[in-house]
Amino acid sequence: MALLTVVPLFLMISIAFLWGSRAGADTSEADTPRRQVLWYVDRGLNVEVRRLGLLEEVAGPASESLLHVQVGFRLSVDGAAFAGDDQDSEPGGLRRAYMRVGGEFWPWRRPVKFYLEIGVINGEFSLDTSYLTFPALPYIGDLQVGQLDPPMSLDALSSSFARPFMEKSLPVDALVPNAKGGLLLANRTANQDVTWALGWFADGASKEEGENNKSPTRVSGRLTWLASGSSEEEVPLLHLGAYGSYMYSANRQIQYDTRVESNWAPKLFDTNLIDGRSSIVLGNEMAAADGPWSVQGELLVARVQGATAGDANFAGAYVLGTWSLTGEPRPYDRKSGRFAAVSPQRPVALGAHNVGAWEVALRFSYLDLVDGAVRGGRGGEVMPGLNWYLTQNLRLQLNYGYTHVQDGPQNGNLHLVQARLDVSL
Repeated sequence: MALLTVVPLFLMISIAFLWGSRAGADTSEADTPRRQVLWYVDRGLNVEVRRLGLLEEVAGPASESLLHVQVGFRLSVDGAAFAGDDQDSEPGGLRRAYMRVGGEFWPWRRPVKFYLEIGVINGEFSLDTSYLTFPALPYIGDLQVGQLDPPMSLDALSSSFARPFMEKSLPVDALVPNAKGGLLLANRTANQDVTWALGWFADGASKEEGENNKSPTRVSGRLTWLASGSSEEEVPLLHLGAYGSYMYSANRQIQYDTRVESNWAPKLFDTNLIDGRSSIVLGNEMAAADGPWSVQGELLVARVQGATAGDANFAGAYVLGTWSLTGEPRPYDRKSGRFAAVSPQRPVALGAHNVGAWEVALRFSYLDLVDGAVRGGRGGEVMPGLNWYLTQNLRLQLNYGYTHVQDGPQNGNLHLVQARLDVSL
């Protein structure tokens, strides 16, 4: 299904670009509006094709956008060391390296937005995210079609560059799916204090970690409320949300597993294949922030309906806190109900005595994948972290984690230390 959405995506972008470029070159007719192509750098390389107004010499500058393309890249390189029950651990390596292409074009009076990530994730070629967005449709809101993240979990939906830790928490990584092929409807109130999303998904081709059961049918939804008020700059911030999903398993096999909170760690939690017809995952989320500090947490429960045996119930939770030593707040995206990346008030620059943004963080995670005959592991992890945002595009991270697991495929204790160079342009 992901291939079917990527092919028309490439075709539409190519046609729009060629159409805009050809229109820009056709200025032979006196009554033909002139086209202008703009190139500039802002969070990547940007190209804009605009049609200038016919009366701009009389009434002043006026233009109409025809096409906007933004090209950037993402690079994450890790180094990791482990001690304890570290069988099958790895010393780090290339976590992500991909190019992203986004923007919008105007095939009619309404814009169509596009987004694509193509490159390497976890050492494998990946077309992790690719979708079209038809924004602000009457009575519907935004319609997205392609391979995208199901609307579940504040932790999972936040960009990996915006998370204060290198990887998602234990329960979110185990129970929340990665990007899937499907369609999504999303909308929000006029002042953007309430958001909601509902989507249908099938299998995808994501290489990211996350729940990855095979299923022809998934239905997921999320509702958030920004209880702190309607002002975009208002603090303190209080975010409340709930989400849920239903998954049907055609092969009657369901499995939940996860590494500890490092991509290079072994999978200490694993239910192995469970005889199940379907599963339901429910979760709630909370976040509060005021100036340089923030707290965030989620509680998740999962129920697998057995095909021939009994049902199985699992649960997990995490809570994290962050404190900016240099005073920067965690930005909040009201449109999508999630946090955005920290931007330093004094970015590091040549010739300037700026220190960037420094942030300390602490997370506690718990996951229980044990029920009856299913012994997937039960345990928790504590992880302190330190983040240095040199600029809005460059970050260095350091995490330490301690995990204790019992009743699982590999019981014991694991210590990890991991560092990351993270670049996003």
